[in-house]
Amino acid sequence: DGVIAPNFSQRAIDLLRRKGDKCRFIVNDALSNLYEGSLDTSPRFRYVRGGFLRQPNYTFLLDLENPELQKFGDLNDTEFNDLLLASAIGSTSNSNTICITKNEKLLGNGVGQQDRVGAAKLAIERATRSGHDLKGAVAYSDSFFPFPDAPQVLIDAGIKVIITTSGSVNDQKTIDLCREKGVTLYMIPDKLGRGFFGH
Repeated sequence: DGVIAPNFSQRAIDLLRRKGDKCRFIVNDALSNLYEGSLDTSPRFRYVRGGFLRQPNYTFLLDLENPELQKFGDLNDTEFNDLLLASAIGSTSNSNTICITKNEKLLGNGVGQQDRVGAAKLAIERATRSGHDLKGAVAYSDSFFPFPDAPQVLIDAGIKVIITTSGSVNDQKTIDLCREKGVTLYMIPDKLGRGFFGH
């Protein structure tokens, strides 16, 4: 329905324009300085019965060199880029979310589910319904896996790299499963990522 960007070239408009010219193009100058304070640090407000909750805004930037990041396995260059893309999309999607990427493209995003298994199945279903091959893809979970059932669903679909937060009492079961299946696993400490800690 719409694309928001710092600016648009005429060629970009021509390429993005939909049939019937229904796509909206919105210029937002605040997006121009991506590395100079463009993160929205203003507090977020959520309505609850009888009032509002004031929460800090989500400003986590994934740093794969952070020594607190647990790494089980290695990434090739394509997987590295796919992991960054999955993290960027998934971390700005409604929780619970599982985001699947491959070859620098979004394949499926299971958003707003009540559990991680449901989010994984929805992401897989959306990807396969669109004809995407999930073999070798990357999956992002916006918080930890309470059980290894959702990672198993992802692995069974062909996922080769999973990034999530740590903090579950069953983290070791997820680590063991990924090692057994030859799947690379990256775990962000829940206090740093988008997980449950402090949010």
